Amino acid sequence: MAQATTVKFGQQYILIGNGATPTEVFEMPCGITSLTRQITTNTADVDIPDCEDPDALVWLGIDVNSKRMTLTFGGILAEEAIEVWDEWAMEEATKNVRWYRNLAAPNAGYFMAPAVLTEYQEQAENRGRYQISGTIIFDGKPIWTAVP
Repeated sequence: MAQATTVKFGQQYILIGNGATPTEVFEMPCGITSLTRQITTNTADVDIPDCEDPDALVWLGIDVNSKRMTLTFGGILAEEAIEVWDEWAMEEATKNVRWYRNLAAPNAGYFMAPAVLTEYQEQAENRGRYQISGTIIFDGKPIWTAVP
């Protein structure tokens, strides 16, 4: 049996676009030490009756209504990233965001879509360093782009 090839932390990361045209530049904010990518499926339960016995126990069917991709992050507040977070958190703006996978083919590439920074927090305690956390939600379906 062959051992699985695992993915290390530094092989996936968030890239945030600067909105420049004609060529947008994407930056990885410094200081992120934890990342989560979550895909949520919203469903509705539907009672499926028994046609032969209307009084029988009803089993539920599930209809898929919508999906959402959310990125959450945490880490240490790096001075190099303060401008990115302050600008985005204080504006009513979407930015193009990439969830990048720096892996071997065929898994190399990124999911990209406009996204909103829905939560951002900086927190520290006496004699400590500031920690950050936040949530980014994609606006619509992210598109996968393979990188050779």
